[in-house]
Amino acid sequence: QLTRSDFHVLNRVPPWIRSLLPSSDCVIREECYNCYPRIHTVVTCPLFSNFKLTVQSLHIDDDRGEQPNVHRLKPELLSHREVEH
Repeated sequence: QLTRSDFHVLNRVPPWIRSLLPSSDCVIREECYNCYPRIHTVVTCPLFSNFKLTVQSLHIDDDRGEQPNVHRLKPELLSHREVEH
């Protein structure tokens, strides 16, 4: 399932910035590809053509974050991982 959301942020920026930007560019676009248990989300902004935020999520049943390597990372990548609780 694909969902697309547009967040209009023109009212959230200071007035002096509003005067400089066209209203059509003050949008944050989120596209979410939901194929449970994997979810792939991409956030873009037309104002900044090089900006792209990608989030990949994996939902595991009956897990509260106790699995040590749920994404099956290689040992090299696992050593760089930082877990925050």
